[in-house]
Amino acid sequence: MRPPVKAVWTSRRRTPDGYYVVVLGLYAKAVLGVDAEPAGRFYIYKTKSWQEVLRLVNKARELGLDVKI
Repeated sequence: MRPPVKAVWTSRRRTPDGYYVVVLGLYAKAVLGVDAEPAGRFYIYKTKSWQEVLRLVNKARELGLDVKI
């Protein structure tokens, strides 16, 4: 399933190299102002800090974006 443009999707699971991954729609990336890698019609944001992921999720919720954890 492709994420909508207002999507902010993440999981508590880490990649093998230790990163948490947040999937962002085009609009969500622009509004949150993060530097994410393009991956087709969405963006991938990687960080090693779960606190940073929670900060993004909370900001996205405040802005009314589609958040899935």
